[in-house]
Amino acid sequence: YKSVKDLLEEEPLLGIRSMEESISDATAIFFAPKIRKFDDSAKSEIASKLNGLSKNIAKGSMLFYNLPLGHGGNAENFEIIERASGLKPDEDFTYVFAPLWPKTASAVSVGSNSLKDPKKIASMIKSAGIKSPQILSIAQAELHFAKEIIMRYSPLFKLVGKSIDIFFVDSSIAKK
Repeated sequence: YKSVKDLLEEEPLLGIRSMEESISDATAIFFAPKIRKFDDSAKSEIASKLNGLSKNIAKGSMLFYNLPLGHGGNAENFEIIERASGLKPDEDFTYVFAPLWPKTASAVSVGSNSLKDPKKIASMIKSAGIKSPQILSIAQAELHFAKEIIMRYSPLFKLVGKSIDIFFVDSSIAKK
């Protein structure tokens, strides 16, 4: 085909829809954009993409955030989503923090702002082909993520892994 116009005229394509329409009709959205920056500008690029996506999130949908974040980073995401969409994270949609190990389909940690229906979250993750650990609260998932990253990338911490496990268990008990 010489042009997109020729393609569209000659091929009966079924329901080409805009990204905005697709997002607003989706029950589950997996946010894992390709980021080409590695410095501080990466954070603003991610925030911009999340803001654009958030403008189209519908009430009752489930957003899976598949990028790594530091402790408290999900709270910033809630602010971006709420400001762009007008939806409240605890009432209008489910947010799932599920950062993936690099170049895999395995989640490092999984946490949600709503643990009312963990089976539904697990089902959506599984249907996307993602292997996941137990579903935790957002705060617990952030701590678990930090522990896993430290354990994987710092041989020194492997020696003190037991004390990190004890801290993780103690901090999760303290939240109850």
